[in-house]
Amino acid sequence: ICYNDLMFNNNSVSKEERGKKLVNRIDELLSFMGEKRQTLCKKTGITPQSITNWKAQNSIPNAETIIKIADFFNVAPKWLIFGYIDLPEKMAEWPQSIFERVYHLLLEETKIPNPDFHDVSLREQDKIFRPIKSIVSSNELTNWQYNRIMPSYRQLRDIAEHFHKPLSYIADGIDNSIPDYIESVKVPKADYDNYKKYEKYKTLFWSFDAMYEADKNYISQLIRRLFRLRRFAEGRDYDNAYNLEHPLEEPRQKDPNISDEEYDEIYKKSRNGL
Repeated sequence: ICYNDLMFNNNSVSKEERGKKLVNRIDELLSFMGEKRQTLCKKTGITPQSITNWKAQNSIPNAETIIKIADFFNVAPKWLIFGYIDLPEKMAEWPQSIFERVYHLLLEETKIPNPDFHDVSLREQDKIFRPIKSIVSSNELTNWQYNRIMPSYRQLRDIAEHFHKPLSYIADGIDNSIPDYIESVKVPKADYDNYKKYEKYKTLFWSFDAMYEADKNYISQLIRRLFRLRRFAEGRDYDNAYNLEHPLEEPRQKDPNISDEEYDEIYKKSRNGL
């Protein structure tokens, strides 16, 4: 995303007004954290005068500055600018719903009575969130609660492993493992021979469309590997390059750790050699 374009070219709100709203959100976050502007300035190298100028609508921050501030607060840059993040309409509250599931799991683990999150002090939050602090900071968890940033796939995966829960439960409240889902009728066995038919099944990670591009690519590779392993187990994923060169031997299956692209290249070279 080009944040300079977001700041300058969105016509729904003037760039000056956007700078003012940005400062309002900064002050909101600082107040929630119990910090002052001086702390933000010290950590990011932004001058207090710059923030004053944004508030007075005399100037607006550039993209580099926006990203520095977003990193400091653990929020999405777009949320800082507009007050929302990119999510499909049906998933507008997705980060918040994940937070609520994780929060209740943390209360169970820490044996803390069921306090309402909005009544919990920062000190109590630290105690509740401590078991997964190596995975996600308490500040970022809080920002999930207010839909200010999206969790990454890796965070969801690690949280699921910590609580010994299926990823699908953490991501979407569905207590069903990915292998179970693949085995279900939603992915018919008859279709397993053609990976392209599975593009539409990427949503078996239910919140796939809301994830960052790097996470989407990782999950696409993982899904492809799952189908390769399934075909391999059923004896239907053969190493055509090897079998072409050794027609009298028992047909050999592909190694599921090698990508289809690599096999395609090996197969092409083998055919050319013949």
